[in-house]
Amino acid sequence: MIASNCRRMAFAAQAAIFTGLAPTALHAAAPDAIQFSTTIEVPANATGGIGTIGTVPAGKRMIIQTISIYREGAVAGSIAQPFVSTVVNSITGYIALPQIIANGVSYPASTQSGTFYADAGTMISASLYRTGTATAEEADQVTVTGYLVAQ
Repeated sequence: MIASNCRRMAFAAQAAIFTGLAPTALHAAAPDAIQFSTTIEVPANATGGIGTIGTVPAGKRMIIQTISIYREGAVAGSIAQPFVSTVVNSITGYIALPQIIANGVSYPASTQSGTFYADAGTMISASLYRTGTATAEEADQVTVTGYLVAQ
């Protein structure tokens, strides 16, 4: 059931990336940029999980500005290392977010800001690797924000 929900959310996230928000002139270099923000759920078992954020539309380059993750149902003793992967010039890159340690906190979170790129037609995914003593399943929310520009 969790995997099925994740797939539905991934398709919804992909649609959000395609449509984006209303065009906004973000800066002089990209007056036709389209802002986006999308959230997916990544179910994680004892060792981790992976989810698809979406595919960059043809003719566009995705510029990611912020990646955030928060962990629902995080149990004490669980340590998570989140990553988001992108592809630029046929090279896959992994963006590591700060490690999230659950010490009885209801919704521990991590945010990374910067400028990360993804080429047209490439898939962006989020993965979570877990260590520690906890083995219960969790649902982790990953949010990616930024904008699309002509490639």
